[in-house]
Amino acid sequence: MEGADILLRVSGLSIAFAGFVSIAVRFQHPDHREWSAYVVVRFRNMLEVSLSALFFAILPFALFHLGLSGSRLWAAASAVLIVGLSLVTLRVYRRARPYIGVDLGRGFTRLTLSLTALVLIAQVLNVLGRMPVRRFGVYLVGVFWVLFFAAIQFLRLVVLPSPVGDDA
Repeated sequence: MEGADILLRVSGLSIAFAGFVSIAVRFQHPDHREWSAYVVVRFRNMLEVSLSALFFAILPFALFHLGLSGSRLWAAASAVLIVGLSLVTLRVYRRARPYIGVDLGRGFTRLTLSLTALVLIAQVLNVLGRMPVRRFGVYLVGVFWVLFFAAIQFLRLVVLPSPVGDDA
């Protein structure tokens, strides 16, 4: 299967990332009963997005073993990515809504939503066979975006301070 080695590396990265962040957050906030709502939201978002990256990295293997190959494989994977990334983005946005603009600003949120929309458009074009580049590459950009989105959640959680006055 085309890209198997890269997808396996991405899956390993996403699991390592989720594990590392879990440990880092635990050291930063030792008593989970005292976590602020901000920390809980950011931590859940980061874990969900990171595990989504894992899912999208291993999805093509399942599709391949179900008999899909070539352009049909990447079209099907892109179709699932469209639905999954849309749902994850909506879930993260809804959950984080009270904190938008608190840490990285509203402009940053608009930028990430715009880039997510571009990734989704590319995936739609990939499903329709309208991309002038290799279909695997388009799918891989989508998977990388999900992993990068997890990294953004990590930055918000670990590097940026919790909003003043936020309580558990």
